[in-house]
Amino acid sequence: MARPICISSVWTGHLTGWSILVSSSLWHLQKDVPLIANIDKEGPIYDFCWSPTSREFVVCYGCRFHARPASRANCPEDMPARTQLFDLKAKPAHSFGSGHRNVLLYQPQGRLLLSAGFGNLAGGVDVWDVSTRNKVAEFQ
Repeated sequence: MARPICISSVWTGHLTGWSILVSSSLWHLQKDVPLIANIDKEGPIYDFCWSPTSREFVVCYGCRFHARPASRANCPEDMPARTQLFDLKAKPAHSFGSGHRNVLLYQPQGRLLLSAGFGNLAGGVDVWDVSTRNKVAEFQ
């Protein structure tokens, strides 16, 4: 039995010596049929992971930065990143909203999803019940 996979692709370009993100995509491949996930916010894909149930996947993406000396450097309206659940046809199924997040982890049974901001982010941790789409815990 063939299992579906996700592949993240990033293409960067340069503008007046500054490196800028030009394009970021998430490809979902299933049964030799490539589908592209509808990433509706420009910027990098920070993390993505499959549900242990193999019926869906979640992606944390967005937060565009503009190269200096552009007139809109580091636009705050483009932040923070969005966390989105996709079905097996790579269609958006649910948005878990936006936040300073860059890490996604499923509980082994697939019932709970953790979205967190670690590393260079001063984000917190959200725990979601995936079946009801409700936040069950939040830590700062």
